[in-house]
Amino acid sequence: HRIENCLDDLIRITLEYQSGLKKEPLNPILFSGLLYYQLLTVVPYDMNNILYSSYAVAKYLQELKLLLKMSFPLSKLIHDNMNECDDRMAEVRQACNMNQWLLFYLDMLDKAFNTEYNFIKEKRCSLEKSLDMLNKAKNVSDHMKERMKRELTLMCKKPVFRIEEFMNDCDITHSTATKMVNLFIELNLVRQVNHKQRYRVYEYIPLVECIRRI
Repeated sequence: HRIENCLDDLIRITLEYQSGLKKEPLNPILFSGLLYYQLLTVVPYDMNNILYSSYAVAKYLQELKLLLKMSFPLSKLIHDNMNECDDRMAEVRQACNMNQWLLFYLDMLDKAFNTEYNFIKEKRCSLEKSLDMLNKAKNVSDHMKERMKRELTLMCKKPVFRIEEFMNDCDITHSTATKMVNLFIELNLVRQVNHKQRYRVYEYIPLVECIRRI
């Protein structure tokens, strides 16, 4: 929340810096790579710092309309390639060689975009398969199917949920929401992920498995 609240100041400062350059301003993507390096050096090599820096850079690019408002796994890619990240950062510190860092950063961005693209495709495919299963279900009334279709689209946005959220989304009673969840369970689209009798938590299986694969 603090990062998001500071974005306006961050954009104002970076734009003022770029406008003060005598040369042609840097491409915003390249500038984000420089920004990312500086953010990482605040607390070097700390996983939380990678997470916060990645989030800040993503939000920065989103505010400049260079990215859609969706997450992409830049922090995980950086963490998985930490040895190369350390080497590229060392080159900047020791030899002022920013080029290799920027090439590394752009490669991570490219992989992040490919991952996001594959995830969107799989997510859409899983939703279509789920809708097909629901349409073919013989033990579900047409009225209930329409309600469940609406919930499927909501579960694609929030794959982990509780019964109470179903009640609020559809403006239905607890018993109707429970029946709906049980029907999803029978279709093998939903499962309970904790062992509590009260405050049960469920997950939308196709999307969760898609996230784990990606």
